[in-house]
Amino acid sequence: MLKFKPLPPLERLNQLVEIDNITPENYGKCSGLICKDKRQGTRGVGKVAGSRRYEKPRNRSVWVIRIDGSYYYVARIIYYMYYKIDPGNLEVDHRDRNTDNNNIDNLRLDVYDNIQDHNKNRRQDNKSGITGVHWRSDINKWAARLRGKNMPGHLGLFDCKREAAKVVNEAIVSNKLDKIGKQLVSLSEVSCNCRKCVTSQE
Repeated sequence: MLKFKPLPPLERLNQLVEIDNITPENYGKCSGLICKDKRQGTRGVGKVAGSRRYEKPRNRSVWVIRIDGSYYYVARIIYYMYYKIDPGNLEVDHRDRNTDNNNIDNLRLDVYDNIQDHNKNRRQDNKSGITGVHWRSDINKWAARLRGKNMPGHLGLFDCKREAAKVVNEAIVSNKLDKIGKQLVSLSEVSCNCRKCVTSQE
C-alpha cells in the first residue's frame, strides 16, 4: 500500500495529465487520467496515464501513477484535480467498491474512517442471512453486533432474531452509517420462529 503524502501542485498536475471519463466497458483499461506531456509515462500524449498495481493486504488492484519519482493513487489525483482539495490523511473511497471506476461521481472522502468496513456484502459464512446478526449455539441466542473502528461492537443477545436485527438497524442509524451506504435490514422480511413471533402470527 502507498503511504499518503502531499500531492504535487495542481499547476504541475495540469501540465502532465487531464481527467477522462471512464465508460463501464473500459473499467480496468482506463485509469481516469490521460497523458498531456510526452515525458509522463511511456504510452505517449493522449494515452492512458498510470498503471494497475495489486495490493495483497487488501486483495485488490488499484490504479497508481508515478509523478516526479513518486507513486500516487490515481483516485487521489483525480479527486484533488477536480475539487482542488488535497485529501490529506483521508482515503478516497469508491462508492461502488470498484477501484477501476475512478469517475469523479464515484469518489468520496472517507470521513467516517474505513468506510468500506461498513459498506460491504454479508459474509459468506453468515447463516442468519442478516449482516450483524449471528446464532450463538452455545447459549441458544441471537447475537447482534456492529463492527468497525469506533463502533459499539457487541449489541446484545436475543431470543428473537427480528429484535436482534432491529437493534442492529438502530445502531446503524445512530452511527449514521446509513448515510454512507450501510444497508438497513428489512424487518418485515426477517423470518423468526421464536415464541413471540410464532404467537403473533397465530
